[in-house]
Amino acid sequence: MTYRQAQELGAQVRKGSKGSLVVYANKLTREEEDPKSGDTALREIPFMKGYTVFNVEQIEGLPAHYHAPAAPVLDPVERISSHTTPDPSGNML
Repeated sequence: MTYRQAQELGAQVRKGSKGSLVVYANKLTREEEDPKSGDTALREIPFMKGYTVFNVEQIEGLPAHYHAPAAPVLDPVERISSHTTPDPSGNML
């Protein structure tokens, strides 16, 4: 979340928090006319925009739904056994 996004929600980034740089890259497509020939052509203009973002743990005062509960970590044996099913003869698949 950017600093501005946090402010719009009434939250505040903790003092001294370091953000991480993320870069958005895309292309704009413009239709341009050649002044000499009068022909129109599509021109793609690549661009990049950088943003500094902060983890929600670095932001105070956010609504509760921004703090997702941690996903439960299953024991590997339990995870495997929960995905096995017996075939018609009773043998585990």
